[in-house]
Amino acid sequence: MNVLKAIPPIQLHPVLLFFFLAAYLTGAFTEFAVMLLIVCIHELGHVLMALYFRWRIEKIMIWIFGGVMKTAEHGSRPISEEALVVIAGPFQHVLIFACLILFGNYIPDPFLSTLHNANMMILLFNMLPVWPLDGGKLLSLVLASILPCRKAHTFTIILSVFLGLVLLSIQLIYFSFQLTSICLVLFLLMENRTEWKQRYYAFIRFLLKRPVMQIERVTETRSGHDERLLIILSKIRRNRRHIFIFKEKNNEQRVHESELLKAYFSSGSHDKTIGQILARRN
Repeated sequence: MNVLKAIPPIQLHPVLLFFFLAAYLTGAFTEFAVMLLIVCIHELGHVLMALYFRWRIEKIMIWIFGGVMKTAEHGSRPISEEALVVIAGPFQHVLIFACLILFGNYIPDPFLSTLHNANMMILLFNMLPVWPLDGGKLLSLVLASILPCRKAHTFTIILSVFLGLVLLSIQLIYFSFQLTSICLVLFLLMENRTEWKQRYYAFIRFLLKRPVMQIERVTETRSGHDERLLIILSKIRRNRRHIFIFKEKNNEQRVHESELLKAYFSSGSHDKTIGQILARRN
């Protein structure tokens, strides 16, 4: 694979302009440039690992403390594979620290200190369990391994917003006013607000990709005849294939998830109960 052809044009987030102006006006342009360089190295880790697994990368967006790599594979690959793509970004900081130790004697002390502090700051910031940071993505993957996909996604956003509000409160109460820190937290809260508004569409996208997912583990899930089809599909977990068992009196029916997905996306079935769908099936 030609790596250069596989990487789409890199876009700069509009918020980056704000930090560029702030760095210029405060005389901190060197620190800004160093942080931007480290962010690009960080994002390169995600990209290379994604390309290794042959992910289709749609867009790379860079902002001051991180970046966002949009792919067509989100939610459709194994959790372990997606975790490796996420971890590949923070791992770049370990390599940067190793380089600073090996070649630190050749770097002027003030600049070496700037590199070290920026690298540590970006690493710690990205590991916060707040969506869409790497820590938030790892939190989402952990929840997805033990909870249904839709519930894991919802809990991730709720926990991210809660922690974001805690960070904002701590900043306002215990630390001196820093516009940069407050803007970062507000930016994360806005990202989670957008993710919350799009959570239903994210779930439908997940359901559409289910047929092509390579999943070996099968589990049986019991549901009632009076439950609506969407509620039943909301019990699907990323790392399992589901066989749903519906029991009414002495009659028990087993239905593979693929049949329910087909019924959901067919016209006139998405708002019906499973009892109605099974009755029509029989």
